[in-house]
Amino acid sequence: MNRQQFYEALGDGDVRNALFGKPGTAHFPVVWQLARLGLDEERIKKMEDKNVLDLGCGNGELVKFLIKKRIKAEGISPDAPEGDGFMRQKVKSIYPLEGSIPREDEFYDIVLSNSNNTFCLAFSSHIETSRRMAISHGRGDLNYLDRFDANTKKMGVEAHLMMIEALRVLKKGGRLICSPYLDTLQEKMSFELSQGNYRIEKEKDESVLVMEEMMRHDQDAIKLFESMGYQTDKEIIPDYLKNRMILYKE
Repeated sequence: MNRQQFYEALGDGDVRNALFGKPGTAHFPVVWQLARLGLDEERIKKMEDKNVLDLGCGNGELVKFLIKKRIKAEGISPDAPEGDGFMRQKVKSIYPLEGSIPREDEFYDIVLSNSNNTFCLAFSSHIETSRRMAISHGRGDLNYLDRFDANTKKMGVEAHLMMIEALRVLKKGGRLICSPYLDTLQEKMSFELSQGNYRIEKEKDESVLVMEEMMRHDQDAIKLFESMGYQTDKEIIPDYLKNRMILYKE
C-alpha cells in the first residue's frame, strides 16, 4: 500500500466506521487489510498453494482476493458469506465440538486475524482504553460498568478458546499473523503457549505510522483520540496498534 492508496482507504466511510463505529457494522476494504497484515506482493506470492484461514473474515473480501491469487484460502466468521470457502459460525468451542474450527489438527499453513475485536479486547492494551470509555459513558453508573466487565470477561473466555483453536489448526512451521500486536497474549496465555514451541515477533505496521503522521495535523482526530483516553501530547496512537504480531509454530 503506497501513501496515495492509504489516503484513499482512510477516507473510505467503511474504514472510519470499522475503526471507530460499533463492531460488526462495517468492514475493512481489502487494501486496508493487506496493509495491516503486511501482505505485500512478495509475501502473497509465497502464499501460493498454501492453506490459509482468515479468522474473523467478516464479509470475506480478503478471502476472495487471496483465492484469485491462487491461494487456498478459507474464512470463518458469524457474518461470513454463504458458499464454498466460508464457514458461517462463531469460534467458541474446541474441536470436535460445535462452534469449533471444523478442520483437523495442523491443517493451515497461515492463519490471519485483522482487527479481531475479541482478540483485541482480551489480549491487548485496548481493554484499558475501552474501560476508560465505559466509565466515561456510564457517567458513574456502577451497574453499567459491572455489565461492561461481565461482557469483557465472557469475551476473554471466547478469545482463549479461539486462540487455542487457531494454534491447533496451525501447522508446525506455520504462522499466525495478527494485527494489531497482542501485547498481553503471552502473559494471559502463558500456560497454553508453554505447551508448544512458539515464537512471537513484533513487526512495524507502516500503514498506522502513516496514519499517525496524518493525525498530528488533524485536530478532529486528536480530539477523538483524547476522548478515548489517550494523551496525545505523548502519543497519537498507542504502541500496540503500531505493530502487528507474527506467531511462529516451530
